[in-house]
Amino acid sequence: MKHLQISFTFDDEKTVQIITQSLLPELPKDVLQTKVTLTIEDTTLILDIQGSQTSAVRAACNSYFRWIETAYKVAQSI
Repeated sequence: MKHLQISFTFDDEKTVQIITQSLLPELPKDVLQTKVTLTIEDTTLILDIQGSQTSAVRAACNSYFRWIETAYKVAQSI
């Protein structure tokens, strides 16, 4: 099993909440044969990706990076 954990620290808790809420619909889905969990610690979002193949973990990571970037841009415009 391959495992990747990435932390994103934002300026405030409101931004973290907006991003987390936007990602929640994607969590129950097994994106590209991976299992993804999110944890929040203050202003830090921790993304944990597990999968059987490195390529699947990398692909899921790229997808979540794009979704987080999009949600962050939206949060900044509010």
